[in-house]
Amino acid sequence: MLDERHGNYHIQDYAAQEHRISLLEAELQQQEQLMLGYQRENNKLCQAMKQLKVWFCFLSWDMCI
Repeated sequence: MLDERHGNYHIQDYAAQEHRISLLEAELQQQEQLMLGYQRENNKLCQAMKQLKVWFCFLSWDMCI
């Protein structure tokens, strides 16, 4: 139970902690979304690099003949 003399402070502290936790959870979700976006973009760029390497090898081979 809450001490009557300090009850308001405990309630305020608890409310402030809950607010900080909700802010941190929102920030965590935003960071996770950013990371997923960067991972998707990185995968696309890796695929593009692989395709460019294949085309470069194909074109270089034709030039050597």
